[in-house]
Amino acid sequence: MGRSTIGASVGAAAVAAALGLTVWSTVPAGAATGTARATGATPATAAPTKAASPIKAAAPTKGAARGASGGATGPAGIPATVTRTWLEHALARRQATLSRLTTLVGKTPALSATARRTLQSQLAAETSGINGLAAAAPGEGTATLGTTAGTMVNQYRVYAVMVPKVHIAVSAGRQQRAEQRAATREQAISARISRAQHVGHTVTQAQSAYQNLVKEVSAATSSTAGASSVLTVEPSGYPADAGAIRSARAALTSARSVLPSVRTDLRTIRTTLRGA
Repeated sequence: MGRSTIGASVGAAAVAAALGLTVWSTVPAGAATGTARATGATPATAAPTKAASPIKAAAPTKGAARGASGGATGPAGIPATVTRTWLEHALARRQATLSRLTTLVGKTPALSATARRTLQSQLAAETSGINGLAAAAPGEGTATLGTTAGTMVNQYRVYAVMVPKVHIAVSAGRQQRAEQRAATREQAISARISRAQHVGHTVTQAQSAYQNLVKEVSAATSSTAGASSVLTVEPSGYPADAGAIRSARAALTSARSVLPSVRTDLRTIRTTLRGA
């Protein structure tokens, strides 16, 4: 790494640039309501809130939302009396969400070939199932609307599983690519320190900071690998696999948490090698 890179601004964005990291956001607007949507209910209008972290689950809203029929919702958020209008609207929302997720997976180059195939296969299966329910809903008997609503929520788990799964997997792919670039740049930093030492510059602090940097990137890489395990989560395993989603999210958060330490290490290296 050249001196200009090491001497970059110590802000988080500059650190990201110095290591080839990128700052991103993968959760589309409105994703914070994913928890409420997971139940299939129509969430009540609320005051605007701050945007949620792309890897942080939205807190569930208090109280059950009311369905389009106006009746109180049951444990799964499904109205006590399911109307055709409510069901068709809920299915249409899921169709739109699955379409957006499929597009996101397709346009994210950071995903590995294996991860992309896995997500695309699962999204295709989900889309096929929801499309089938949506096609049958208009002509379905009133007595079976509630059963169809239950299938929509409990079998496909679009909001409870697929939304967080895709966003975590995409973020993990991007994080992994950034870590690979960082590992490559470590070699350039080491060479820079060696050259400074060769000409008689004192590099003890730079060497210590570099060793810390290597450890931090290695730890982040390990955490990101843990986040990638979210690919094994299936809608059919919910709610038992809710813990796996939380663990993957926590692993990704841990991987990203190295930035402050990286910033400190780069500042130390820059200061130590100044004038070398």
